[in-house]
Amino acid sequence: MIDDKMHVALLPIVEGEQVQSEAIKLIEEKEQVNATSITLKCGDSFLLLDVCGDLLSTRQEMGLFRHGTRFLRTCNLFLEGKKLVALSHQTSQMSDACHIDLTNMPLQLTADTLLEQGVVHVDRFIDLEQDYLKQTFTITNFHTTDLSLTLSLAVGADYCDMFEVRGTVREQRGVQQPVKIGQNGMQLSYQGLDQVMRSTAIQASPSPSSVQADQLDWKLQLKRGEPVEITLLLHLDESSQEKLATAQAATLWRETEHPTIETDHPFFNRLLERGIQDLMMLSTMTPYGYYPYAGIPWFNCPFGRDGLIAALEFLPLYPQVARGTLALLAAYQGTKIDAFTDEEPGKILHEFRKGEMAACREIPYIPYYGTIDATPLFLILFEAYMRWTNDTVFLDQHWSNIQAAIDWMTNYGDRDGDSFLEYRRAAKTGLGNQCWKDAWDSMSHSDGRLADAPLAVCEVQGYAYAAYRAGSYLARRTNRQEMSQDWDQKAETLQKNFLEHYWWEAEQSLYMALAENKEPCAVVSSNAGQCLWSGILPDDKARQVIERPDAQGYV
Repeated sequence: MIDDKMHVALLPIVEGEQVQSEAIKLIEEKEQVNATSITLKCGDSFLLLDVCGDLLSTRQEMGLFRHGTRFLRTCNLFLEGKKLVALSHQTSQMSDACHIDLTNMPLQLTADTLLEQGVVHVDRFIDLEQDYLKQTFTITNFHTTDLSLTLSLAVGADYCDMFEVRGTVREQRGVQQPVKIGQNGMQLSYQGLDQVMRSTAIQASPSPSSVQADQLDWKLQLKRGEPVEITLLLHLDESSQEKLATAQAATLWRETEHPTIETDHPFFNRLLERGIQDLMMLSTMTPYGYYPYAGIPWFNCPFGRDGLIAALEFLPLYPQVARGTLALLAAYQGTKIDAFTDEEPGKILHEFRKGEMAACREIPYIPYYGTIDATPLFLILFEAYMRWTNDTVFLDQHWSNIQAAIDWMTNYGDRDGDSFLEYRRAAKTGLGNQCWKDAWDSMSHSDGRLADAPLAVCEVQGYAYAAYRAGSYLARRTNRQEMSQDWDQKAETLQKNFLEHYWWEAEQSLYMALAENKEPCAVVSSNAGQCLWSGILPDDKARQVIERPDAQGYV
């Protein structure tokens, strides 16, 4: 919760001017190459820091992000103008807060007074919520005498879209607004091309001794052994005529009891616990329920394939994640044909971004539907969810989505009526490869030639087989017997054709894909392993795939 004392207005506000002009000069030490970073997440917001709690200019991915936009690029702490030294850090179990222990570097206070390293301790507590960041600095003097020191915070925001952070160069950007300065902080803001005003309001208690457009200073009188506390609140806001739909920040850790899995192997227990905590951190509350976002920093948003597989594996522990995943994907299921986004009626999305570039259609992820496997995986997860929960109300509510997904497989996924699901991107801005291996060069022939679309990748046919079976089960649960039989027949036809066209007897494996003109991609790959759990391979063929003499031949 936010302390009442932090709810103070930025008054007086004087644009472009500074409050008390005497500010200490900050010395930017050469940043050390350090792979260690701290990741905090709450809802759609996440923060990527170094071990001091700072945002390094050499680490492009660092910053405070919300809805695909970086609201804070600089938030670096200095004592007497010099960086602090990290001693230790500890992240909360929910990964939304951390404690960082810092101390001073050697400080030349006067011509003849050197303050040795390790005399002043700074406890930096960082707490991230959905739309604000709270930092508390507790400074304690362990010297033998009282000290007069200046603590400084360098701040700045660039409001870059995540795709700009990743390297995309835009032809045009919005307008960075003049910094508004008040006695207890400042407001940074940016008017986007999407007509959304994004702002970061920074409020401090007690008020700084000096406030400039990029720096706050506190002149501290540190009595020996007596801690001094400074609290900082950074509030994030997106103002537009049409507000972004957001859900109340929530975490699985806070709201649910936590199932535990315990074995007689301590290391394996820790491995499981770490994995569960990571999945819980990524499971984000949306207006439709929990959804497992794909990853921080580049993929903190819903992905179709990733979310469906994660929810499927998470199902025994947290079925509510599967429910939220299915509900969100059903809500954004394709309804029309749009080449720019690869949308088709009944198709399940691949990636859903927010932010200025998405709102301006500079990128196709609004959402983007360029995936061949999310739609069958949607049906597979739905069946599994029903078997675990018997949630018939949810099934009845989403029957039209199930039928639309099957219709997409038959009418759009299977382009030529051979029962195989194949893909070809509809626009040059889309993904060339739309399967699990979606790198531009992932689909090739044995002689090194890149495989041309349309491409029917082997594991996708396994997903389609399992999806038809899943649809048949769900139809039976709703007393649609004729429909159930029809979808079972589609599964049997697909399996027969699959074994005829994909089985590679010489290698006791599967062709990776069928390319243009049904030319087999004669490459032994791990894609064949993805067919094992779908059920499309009979036991004898599955055993041959598993027991290949050269098991390391899979790539």
